[in-house]
Amino acid sequence: MSGTEPRIGISSKLLIFISSAAVLCNYYYLYFISFTEGESESGSYGLLKIIGIACVCVALLRPAICTKYVLEKAILIALLLIATLIFLFKAVALGLSDAMFLNTVLCLMPLLIFRWRDAGRRVDVFFECCLLVMLLQVCIDFYIYFANLSIWENKAFIGGLGNPSSFGLVCNMLIAYILFERRPKVSSVLYFLGLCVGVVMTSSMLSSIALGLVLVAWVAQRLSLKKIMLILIGAIALPVVVMNFASDHLVYKMNSAINIFDDSPSSDSSRSVSLRVEIHKTYLDNLEKNPLQGVLYGFDDSSYMKFDSQILTYASSFGFVYTLLFFAVITLFMLKSAIRKDYFSTLCLLLFSITFATNRILDYYPLPLFLGLIIAISSSRSRMRVEQ
Repeated sequence: MSGTEPRIGISSKLLIFISSAAVLCNYYYLYFISFTEGESESGSYGLLKIIGIACVCVALLRPAICTKYVLEKAILIALLLIATLIFLFKAVALGLSDAMFLNTVLCLMPLLIFRWRDAGRRVDVFFECCLLVMLLQVCIDFYIYFANLSIWENKAFIGGLGNPSSFGLVCNMLIAYILFERRPKVSSVLYFLGLCVGVVMTSSMLSSIALGLVLVAWVAQRLSLKKIMLILIGAIALPVVVMNFASDHLVYKMNSAINIFDDSPSSDSSRSVSLRVEIHKTYLDNLEKNPLQGVLYGFDDSSYMKFDSQILTYASSFGFVYTLLFFAVITLFMLKSAIRKDYFSTLCLLLFSITFATNRILDYYPLPLFLGLIIAISSSRSRMRVEQ
């Protein structure tokens, strides 16, 4: 991403900061409307998404279509178009049951088809702005926490992203940016510590595990015998630290995951964990009843089947074949990044891939925008390597 080209002007940096704030602070309006654990009626506030996407496009992209694509990027664009057609056809035939799939299309497509301004160097500035915005959000969430103003029952940190999963994933991506991509700076320590606290305070078990994965990957990149010993010590100490300092809700989820296969009535099972087991049973029941639909184009129960799993959501809505191809392309991006030793892109794509199993994360604005940024970074570096 970085280069030695002429510096980006102050006005351009200001526009990039506004665009990062627009997408990352979108859901602060939830504190002023009726909201219940992730469910709300956004109404006209939905226009803020369009404004945020428009700001990002103006700040980062040129009004010119790309003429050269790596193969997997072209396939991904084709798959998005196919999914959109299936979605629209079902919406007309069955009625619109859920419009959140449009978040994916609106966020991803511009980043895949338009050219970058300044050869993509503005993406560096965008991530720097995101660091500042997210650190400020952690501070704001501490005020909300202690003032007892949280809109989530477990007082989870959500920033301006609306839910703990989205907030945790963005924090972890930015931590990966600090460790693998950012030039060493004193400010990195502040950003790193602040974002780590933000991840733990989401009370999201997956976000905490993902944070551990990022840290282990960073240490493994600089592996030595001494550091291997430190990893082993950390692996032993981490459960003790988490159990003593993590929120009660996070510990509750960890216990639920351990007891998930215990069918006894006394099993302490978190609702969010047990529901994820139930949705897999529901999908398998639907597949058994309608195998042809399940394989080719998804079930016709509704225009868009929403589960707490991106994989099951796409498999139910667009079919098993489509889902296999879609996530195979994401995996291909990740593998090619790993081969090039592009650790930042590889790790971010891995974080998304892990999250796909437990959250329909691409339906949550603005997460598909961040996936699009990482894919664009990965594909541009792949093309540069081919041209060299």
